[in-house]
Amino acid sequence: GNDEQMEELSEMLIESISEIRNYNEKSYKKYEKCLYELANGKILTDEMKREWVKNMNPEAKWTEEQVESVFKTIDNPIPAVSAYVIMNMLHSDLKDSLGEGDDDLSLKKYIQATLDWYYDKDATHSEEEKLYFYYFYIVK
Repeated sequence: GNDEQMEELSEMLIESISEIRNYNEKSYKKYEKCLYELANGKILTDEMKREWVKNMNPEAKWTEEQVESVFKTIDNPIPAVSAYVIMNMLHSDLKDSLGEGDDDLSLKKYIQATLDWYYDKDATHSEEEKLYFYYFYIVK
């Protein structure tokens, strides 16, 4: 009923879930994800997005600043860090189809593919939720 009690409850849950980790990693990950969703919703933090790109294999093609600079040149409401993730993810997965991204034509393909991926018209979740689900159910 008050902030102090909620803090105590939170600490107990964290401690309990940490104990579960010692016995069942799968259950631990499930509960950790549920608590994350309760606290943050089904969206990734910018830090989680940056960590995702940092761990991509092959390594990221573009820096966050490069992607932000490219997307500033077009009228585009995609959050900068989301564009950074998607563009590098597409390069990692589709460079044989889209090219290396070093020339104007290939770069334009990546920009359009990023927009298409983010604003997929038949997606059943919001743009940021889609990124969240892709990360947790495809990448992780």
